[in-house]
Amino acid sequence: QVFDMSGKQLAKEKVTVWQSIKRMADTYLRPQQAEQGKSIKLAVPQSQQYQFSAKVLEVKTR
Repeated sequence: QVFDMSGKQLAKEKVTVWQSIKRMADTYLRPQQAEQGKSIKLAVPQSQQYQFSAKVLEVKTR
């Protein structure tokens, strides 16, 4: 979520930031392994400052 400095919500979106593909081992994220994340871009009105909030809703492991 992105807010202006008065707390008004400007944008809200669910985004998948990592997803492995079954039977493609190079897409799996293993313990103690890090990968470059992807940029998350949201269209909002131009401003000098913003506030944002993010939540991890689901992490699946097997």
